[in-house]
Amino acid sequence: MDASERTGGGGDGTGGGSGGGGGPTAAPVQSTTPTSLNTISVGAPTVIVSQVLVGANTGRKALTIYNDSISALYIDFNGAVTWTADGANGNRFKVRISAFGYWEMETTSVFTGEIHGRWAAVVTGQMLATEQT
Repeated sequence: MDASERTGGGGDGTGGGSGGGGGPTAAPVQSTTPTSLNTISVGAPTVIVSQVLVGANTGRKALTIYNDSISALYIDFNGAVTWTADGANGNRFKVRISAFGYWEMETTSVFTGEIHGRWAAVVTGQMLATEQT
């Protein structure tokens, strides 16, 4: 093998070639097309109601939600969040995000429909979401 055929340099342990030292050759870096990040902010309402937090997006690849309030935030997919005070009659929510809590959607099965939410109490604060498309 002549010097022009060596890629990692010094494969024979002599330290010759372009890389020197005879160590392994690093894989080339492949560039990827950057994705778009959308930031969404929804203020907590003055009454306890279910509302759309994040609209439907068929291009959604990932979603994170941060509950920036002192009250728990309940979220559901593609439908209003509902519950009764005694917990009976079919409470409807998928995820409870604690006060100042964070939730990340699984990227193996991304839901692309509307994300609805409802705070447990009237508070000041907001929901902050980052959607990757």
